[in-house]
Amino acid sequence: MSVSTDLIKLLRSRFELFGDRDLRALAISGLVTRFGYSLTYIGITTIFVFDTEINVLQIGLLGLLLVIPNVVVSPVIGVILDRVSRRKTLIAIELLGGLTVLLPLVSMSLQTAYLVMFLIGTYTAIVIPAQRSLITSIVNDDDLSNANGFVSSAESTAELVGPAIAGALVVIIDPRLLLVADSVSYFISAVLLYRMNSYPSPSEGSDSSPISEFLDGCRHVSSSSALIGFIGVGVIVYGTLGTLDILLPFYVRDVLSGDATGLGILASVIAAGTTTGGLLVSWLSGEDERLGYAIGLLLNAGAISLLIMVPSLLIAGMSLLIAGVGSMMTITYLQTLIQQTAASEYMSRVLGTYESTIRIGQIIGVAIASMTIVATNVIIVFGAMAAILVVIGGSTILLIRFSKPHTNRSPVQ
Repeated sequence: MSVSTDLIKLLRSRFELFGDRDLRALAISGLVTRFGYSLTYIGITTIFVFDTEINVLQIGLLGLLLVIPNVVVSPVIGVILDRVSRRKTLIAIELLGGLTVLLPLVSMSLQTAYLVMFLIGTYTAIVIPAQRSLITSIVNDDDLSNANGFVSSAESTAELVGPAIAGALVVIIDPRLLLVADSVSYFISAVLLYRMNSYPSPSEGSDSSPISEFLDGCRHVSSSSALIGFIGVGVIVYGTLGTLDILLPFYVRDVLSGDATGLGILASVIAAGTTTGGLLVSWLSGEDERLGYAIGLLLNAGAISLLIMVPSLLIAGMSLLIAGVGSMMTITYLQTLIQQTAASEYMSRVLGTYESTIRIGQIIGVAIASMTIVATNVIIVFGAMAAILVVIGGSTILLIRFSKPHTNRSPVQ
C-alpha cells in the first residue's frame, strides 16, 4: 500500500472518530485542560525556577508532587471507577481543578506551589484511568489504538501551542494571570463532559465490597503474565522518560543557560513530536503494538544521546522533537496492549494499578537522577537513561522475532 493511500486511510479514520460526539467531547476536553495546565506549568516554573532559582532537588520535588499521588490513589480509584459513573467523576474533578489552580493567588509561596502540584497530581491520578476506561466504553477493541491516538493527539496539540503561548505571555504579563486562564479552562472542560452521554460502569450496583473488588483486580493482574510484563516495562520506561520530563527545567536553566521562554519553546517542540507520534500510531494501526513501543524507546534513546553530545537550544529542539514522537509511540502502544489484555470488568482497576506502578518507577528515577546530578553531572544521568532505553527496546524486538504474536483480551479469572 502506498504512503498516499495510507495517509488517506488515516485521515478517513480520524474523520470517522471525530464524528463520534462523545469521543470528540472527550478529546476536546483533554485539549482544553492540557492547554490550561501548560499555562500553570510555565507560570509556576517562571516564578520559582527562573526567578527564585530553587535548586535541582527542589525542582525534582516540585515535579514529583505531580507524580506521588498516583502511587496511592490510582489502585484505589480503579475500584471506585468500576462502580460509579466515570463521566460524572471527570466533571467533579474538572470543577475542583478550576478552584485549585487559583490558590497561589491567595498565597504565592513555594509551599503553596507544592500543594497545588500535589492536588493536580491527585486529580490526574483519577482522570487518567477514568478517561482511558471511558474510551473502552465508547469504541470497540479494533478502534482502541486509533481512539487512544486521537485523544492523545488532541491533548498533544494543546501542549504544542500552550507552552509557547505561555512562554511569550509571561514576558509581558504577571505569571499569576496564567493561573486564572487555567482555571477557566477547567470549567470549560466540565461543560464539555456534561454534554456527553452516560455509560454504565461494569460493576455499577455491585454488592461486593470495594476491598474484595480491589483484591480481585490484583489477582486478575497477577494471573496474567502479559499484564505483568507490560506493567513492568512501563515502570522502567517512566523511570527514564519521566525523569527527563521533570528535570527539563533544570536542563534549560543550568545546561543551556535558558529562561522560561526557552522552556516554553522546548515544551512545545515536545508536543509537536507527540502530536506526530499520535498520527504515526494511527497510521501503523494493525501492526504489532510491541514493535511500536520498542521503536519509540529507541527513538528516545537517540534523542537523549543528542542532548548530552551537543548541548545547544537548536539541537535540544531537534532532540526533543524526536523524543516526543518516541514517547507518544511508547506510551500509547503500552496503554493499548494493557487495554486489549485486561478483561473489561477489571479495566479501571488494571489501569489504576498500571498508573500507580509506573509512577513508582518515575519517583525512583527522579530521586536517583537528582542525587546523581548533585554528585556528578547531567551527562552521566542522561547517558544512563539512553542505555536503559536501548536495552529494553532491543530486547523487545528480539522477543517479538522469536515469540508468538500478541493476542487480545485475557479470560476473566
